[in-house]
Amino acid sequence: MKIRLFSRKDSTQIQSVARESWRYAYEGLIPERTQVDFLLSVYTEDALMRSLSTSVLLVAEEEGEVIGFVHFSLINIKKEIELGALYILPSFHRRGIGT
Repeated sequence: MKIRLFSRKDSTQIQSVARESWRYAYEGLIPERTQVDFLLSVYTEDALMRSLSTSVLLVAEEEGEVIGFVHFSLINIKKEIELGALYILPSFHRRGIGT
């Protein structure tokens, strides 16, 4: 497994990881339409690229495929950061990828 900085070419795979992760975690809790609407607003290619001005997005990659990502944002002038998202494809859970 390789951890590296996000690049524009990862956008489609990031969207897929987010969609599958949300479906797995929130099925029966958050209506599917609400999930889709949220993911379409936050994980568009443009939104991901805009977020890079104040945050860091890393991807976990295995055999050339993005299997997860983490998103950190600067939250104040003290340079404290916030973990905004950590998503791993469900089929890769319990392998230590998010630790």
